[in-house]
Amino acid sequence: MQNILIITKVERLGHSVQSGGLQLFLTDHLQRSVVVIGTPEQQINIQSLQNQVLPIVMLSDQLETMTDNSIQVPSTALVSVVPIASTSILVALEAGKANDIIQLMQAR
Repeated sequence: MQNILIITKVERLGHSVQSGGLQLFLTDHLQRSVVVIGTPEQQINIQSLQNQVLPIVMLSDQLETMTDNSIQVPSTALVSVVPIASTSILVALEAGKANDIIQLMQAR
């Protein structure tokens, strides 16, 4: 099953002491911290996310819940961005329709 996140903010890009790669720190529409891990050999998830116009709908086949407020996307995850205009997502978020977006993606 695909995990669906609405990413609203890029916090920062940092180096991972554990993997030697990069970590991209994001925030989703529920104000949870989302950390995308990249190893030195595999940075494609970070590269594809860091230059997006936000907000975006992100799909991932793997998520690890770290705490109630923190999610990690491992470097082995398949990550993609749904081609929906950020302005459309923003309008839906402002109207309180985030669940409608998630339900629409789950129906696919």
